[in-house]
Amino acid sequence: MCRLGRLMGGLALVALGMGAVPAHAADAAVSFYFSNTYIWRGINLNDSGVMQMSLDAGSISVGESSALSFNVWGNMDLGDFDGALTSGDWSEIDLTATLELPGGFSAGYIEYLFPGGAIGTRELFVGWSKDLAVSPSVTLYYDVDEIEDFYATIAVGHSIALSEKASLDLGALAGIAGEDFAAAYSGGTEGGFYNFDVNAGISIAASETVGISGVIGFGDTLNEDALPDELTQGFYGGASISVSF
Repeated sequence: MCRLGRLMGGLALVALGMGAVPAHAADAAVSFYFSNTYIWRGINLNDSGVMQMSLDAGSISVGESSALSFNVWGNMDLGDFDGALTSGDWSEIDLTATLELPGGFSAGYIEYLFPGGAIGTRELFVGWSKDLAVSPSVTLYYDVDEIEDFYATIAVGHSIALSEKASLDLGALAGIAGEDFAAAYSGGTEGGFYNFDVNAGISIAASETVGISGVIGFGDTLNEDALPDELTQGFYGGASISVSF
């Protein structure tokens, strides 16, 4: 936690030095996502029901074409995952700072906290995305604390307007992991292609500030020597509501 505080302080000073302006209230948003499963990078962490909350705390402009934003994300277990977890407990909280850069690039920092007592860790990440008819994105995460290895994603997304307020959103993702990442998180014996996910969802703008959505998807391993099949989930689904202010 103290490392995150120091990092955020340093980024804020850089922003102020480049002419930062305060965030607008409309930049902030909160969302609640309910799903039958918590899947993290292909791994089934709880298939007995979860509620995940995300709070975007707003952003500050950095220069003329960059912005620094902050997010708090938490996972509450609604089911006990066959006795492995405690229903109603917050099992994970992630704190993220992201610097959006020109050209679709971004960089940031994630602090993983586990209130139940598991050892947390920290990651740096860099990414790139492009808003096209089929939008590609690439993100590289590097654990700088417990694992000291990488995980990367290559993804595409496509949105089809169904009406003025509704859209059909399609996505696909492939994950690639380092050998140490695979060994630590899934007991894998090698790195390389790790997992994949395909999903489809409906998003509806209920008002200017409220949105609702639902998603169904399927995820599995790309290499059982890296991510054993018994750790994956398969089909999943969820629904969310978000409010901006």
